Amino acid sequence: VPTAKELGYDISLEIMYFIAFPKGTPTEIVNRFTDALEQVSKMDDFNEEMADFMQTPFFVRGAEARNILENQQAEIMELEGKLIPGN
Repeated sequence: VPTAKELGYDISLEIMYFIAFPKGTPTEIVNRFTDALEQVSKMDDFNEEMADFMQTPFFVRGAEARNILENQQAEIMELEGKLIPGN
């Protein structure tokens, strides 16, 4: 089976991690947790350790994070349609 690159698709997908809460989670809890994640993402020690894994942390919240996730999903679905006949 040829790879995507062998078929002429030069693709690269970033691995992103998202945190979601169950519907109905109080806003105060979501905000407190989100604020803590943002603080951690700015810590030098954390960023240095993540660099050991060739990861560059970044932080977005709310609608911006949702847009990134939706765009990545659309890219994957578009690629799947090109690589898998019948999709």
